[in-house]
Amino acid sequence: LIYCLMHNFIERIKSKRTLKGRRSFYIYKLKGKKVKKVGVLEIIFAVGVPSGITAFCFWLLEHKLDKREEEREKKEKIREQQEVLMVKSIGAALALGEATAEAVARIPDAHCNGDMHAALEYARKIKHEQKDFLTQQSIEAIF
Repeated sequence: LIYCLMHNFIERIKSKRTLKGRRSFYIYKLKGKKVKKVGVLEIIFAVGVPSGITAFCFWLLEHKLDKREEEREKKEKIREQQEVLMVKSIGAALALGEATAEAVARIPDAHCNGDMHAALEYARKIKHEQKDFLTQQSIEAIF
């Protein structure tokens, strides 16, 4: 269908202007029993149009993939920021728990049992383990 349309278009161009005096390269093809001349313009259109359409499709595909990559990177940065905020909020919660446990332990009438002291020691231990883990991860990320 595309070839027929291009052929009709080229025939119209040929009918409006002649190619006298110009050197032309022709490819002969068999159409039934007759031999038909195929001009240079027909060859250019026959090769150029499908190539152009294919290039345009690949450009669209590449453009879509680039957009998806940008969105993925944006989401990854947001997720990374969320992780940082989570680590900070855990540290803040641990610090608040420690301060509360120490304040309650100082009150003479607040009869603290061993559970409060064990929880305070456990919170401090976890806080130091988290700090060590984050330090190790940052060093591994550098190297």
